[in-house]
Amino acid sequence: MPLSVQQLRHMFQRAIPILLWLPVAAFCAYTLFNATGPSWVNVAEALALAVLAALATCEHRGRVHAQASHHAIESELQHQKTVEAALAEQAQLLELASDAMFVWEVESGALQFWNRGAEQLYGWRRDEVLGKTPQAILQTEFPRPLSELRESMERTGRWEGELIHRRRDGSRVLVMSRWALKERIEGQPLRALAINSNITDQKRAQAELEHQAQHDGLTGLANRTTLTMRLDEALATADAPVALLMLDLDRFKDVNDTLGHVSGDRLLCAVGPRLLAHLREGDTLARLGGDEFAVLLPGASVAAAGVVARKLLNVLEQPFDLGDASVHIAASIGIAAAPEHGNDTETLLRCADVAMYVAKRSGTGAAVYMADQDQHSRDRLSVAGDLRRAIQSGELLLHYQPKLDCASGDLMGVEALVRWKHPERGLVPPDQFIPVAEQSGLIGLLGRCVLEQAIREARTWSDMGYAFPIAVNLSMRDMLDPELPQYIEQILSKWQMDASCLRVEITESSLMVDPVRSRATLVRLRELGVRLSVDDYGTGYSSLRYLQQLPVDELKIDRSFIRHMVSNESDLMIVQSTVDLAHGLGLSVVAEGVEDAGTWQRLAAIGCDQAQGYYLCVPIPADSFIEWLRAFDARPATLAA
Repeated sequence: MPLSVQQLRHMFQRAIPILLWLPVAAFCAYTLFNATGPSWVNVAEALALAVLAALATCEHRGRVHAQASHHAIESELQHQKTVEAALAEQAQLLELASDAMFVWEVESGALQFWNRGAEQLYGWRRDEVLGKTPQAILQTEFPRPLSELRESMERTGRWEGELIHRRRDGSRVLVMSRWALKERIEGQPLRALAINSNITDQKRAQAELEHQAQHDGLTGLANRTTLTMRLDEALATADAPVALLMLDLDRFKDVNDTLGHVSGDRLLCAVGPRLLAHLREGDTLARLGGDEFAVLLPGASVAAAGVVARKLLNVLEQPFDLGDASVHIAASIGIAAAPEHGNDTETLLRCADVAMYVAKRSGTGAAVYMADQDQHSRDRLSVAGDLRRAIQSGELLLHYQPKLDCASGDLMGVEALVRWKHPERGLVPPDQFIPVAEQSGLIGLLGRCVLEQAIREARTWSDMGYAFPIAVNLSMRDMLDPELPQYIEQILSKWQMDASCLRVEITESSLMVDPVRSRATLVRLRELGVRLSVDDYGTGYSSLRYLQQLPVDELKIDRSFIRHMVSNESDLMIVQSTVDLAHGLGLSVVAEGVEDAGTWQRLAAIGCDQAQGYYLCVPIPADSFIEWLRAFDARPATLAA
């Protein structure tokens, strides 16, 4: 049916917004016109149909576009929600972080973020600091000018270093601070982030460990390590004389034996301040162990050192008030100087030590080193050369002394004692070549030689059916050798022996020279399974409480207390109290130097665990020790208390 004029007008009005579709409509009209003939009605209908088609197409595309826009908006909203959730999660993580974190604007310095870690570390709440500058809140102490730090951060985008901050309560805190810079698109600095970790306790603990490593545990004075380091530094100064005093207290043993170790420790602690009061600020007073001290005098000549030595001797002659008693002591001082007596640390230490013994023997109080008085200079040099050859050629022999159980008399182990069979001098006693080994630097090589030989012979006895620990004495230098545990592990593996076959004995005085490094070595040996023993207890002035902190399981009481314990009530009380205290700390006790039946029986009566000495058995060469073992197994237990 033909469309009315009103219908056509309405349709054209709807078609006005889509005039872009008229070319399509015209094409459709032209097609229909040619097909149906020239009729304006037909033309109008054709145009109407074309417009309807165009409208339908437009509406369809509009719906498609609307749907696409809707999906895009939904996707954008979902992405925004995801980003916001991630940011919220990250903010929560920053809030929960234990480190202090805060953000400030670079230009204004105003704080914009302050997490809970910052509140806990500094004591300031977030609402109290936002908008203020970090410097106004923390009163930071910078290692360098702040302008240099900012320049460095703007150049690299990061900065890291230690800072000192002030808490809200006024206390200071040391932090490791890490800064990161956020820049604008144009490259200008916008914001900075700081992450601060509290290292106050860590630094304090590190300082304490360093102090322990460089100072004597009893007196707080410098130890041998520090003295050696400072002597090296003084000798490195060109054209500057250096003097070294070696000081040994006289009659100190009498104080220990009469008043006990507590009074002896008080005396040692009182010596330091008295000597320091008469030394210069740049001088060094060190305790080397026992009652031996050293004084380093940089820039002092031999004559000046002699004046200082006399002054120190005079102040030491004044009585010391120990609380329970007032005691009088004296001292002997040896003097050596560079360049007169040597230009290296080891030589000066040796020369001062020699001079000190000359002063002690002569009773002069102080003596300057003189080569013609030094029986070590030529004689010991020859011995040192021969000793090196002896170690390499196998001239060193081990003798073994049994350790017996005080209650049952059973064999509990043996101690390896080194001997030197010199081709010309004959059997050289240990007290003649051990000090030479220590002074010449051969003590480490000697210790390894003894370890190897002892474990090799332990392998031989184990193959014969005898299994017991062998004790080997190690020196202070051995304990400071970081490669010692690895060497012991290698020789145990070489001879296929369990670590429990070896017991390492280290003297108490050696442990006290550098307790931090000694403990590290002992811990590594204990981890291998090696048993550990403190030798000569009572001569190094340590406490059982300190020894409890070391991974040792055995204590050997020095023979000086054992020898007279039957006749001397004071020595007996010392031995008895040591046994009781050691047992209370879980340590077994061995008595050295048992030379008669009365001492052996008394040790058993007071509960001592083990003993060794000439009464029980003298040290025996390895080739004779097997015969002793067989005879010991065959005899009745006559030694049991």
